[in-house]
Amino acid sequence: MDAVILNESKSCIKCGYDLKGLNTSGNCPECGTPVERSLRGDLLRFADDQYRDALFRGVTFIMAGIVVSLVLMIIGLLAGALMGRSPGIMLVINCLGLVGTALGLYGYYHYSTPDPGQLGSNKGESPRRILRVAIWVSAVCSVVAIPLQFAFGASANANSGAPNEAALAAGLLSLLVGLASTVAWIVQFFAAMLYTKWLAPRFPSERILKRASLLMWLGPVLFVFGCGIGGLIALIMYYNMFSWMRKALIAIRAGEDHSDDVALST
Repeated sequence: MDAVILNESKSCIKCGYDLKGLNTSGNCPECGTPVERSLRGDLLRFADDQYRDALFRGVTFIMAGIVVSLVLMIIGLLAGALMGRSPGIMLVINCLGLVGTALGLYGYYHYSTPDPGQLGSNKGESPRRILRVAIWVSAVCSVVAIPLQFAFGASANANSGAPNEAALAAGLLSLLVGLASTVAWIVQFFAAMLYTKWLAPRFPSERILKRASLLMWLGPVLFVFGCGIGGLIALIMYYNMFSWMRKALIAIRAGEDHSDDVALST
């Protein structure tokens, strides 16, 4: 790009300073970001390497968490059909589910890494921050829930199956933690979809944008009314969306074209 003087307003991509009147070969006087960098636009191929690595790490662990959740969901359906939903079986499945939950939360933590080259006022910042808060709430609830279930079961068994005050207290706390975990999961889901919709044009990818927009309403419908099978379908659709993102990030990292995707106009 030949060096010229900017004759129109253009915000610095990092601090928002108006670059009008500056030479395109110079730097922003407020933060030192090259003017030419701000003129390139918001595509991920121009983003910080560490930020793209965090996104890649995030989607990889989210996908791993989805695979574990899918396997456990299938096991839960089979166990319920063959042996019934006994408290012992459900407790074992819930304990194993912590593996998938931990992988997913770790992935979402990296997925919601702030982009150092973005304005604090960008439209993706609010859902990113909400996603981070929901992740921490979900993590705390997941850690607390299992000991409470053990305490409830142990107190009830010690009294020949009749729950005493300790068991009832543990059961009540377990119910409250479960409610908080459900609310956090709902908030996390919608925040992640909004953040993904903001990220999609930065690949750019129309199919990622469309899939996130579709899952915003179809995902909850499938989980609530899908009788178990709907949840499996939603998770597979969710997995596919992140696999597209991972493939695109690999291509961007290698400096390759990912034109097999349907690109958004920029």
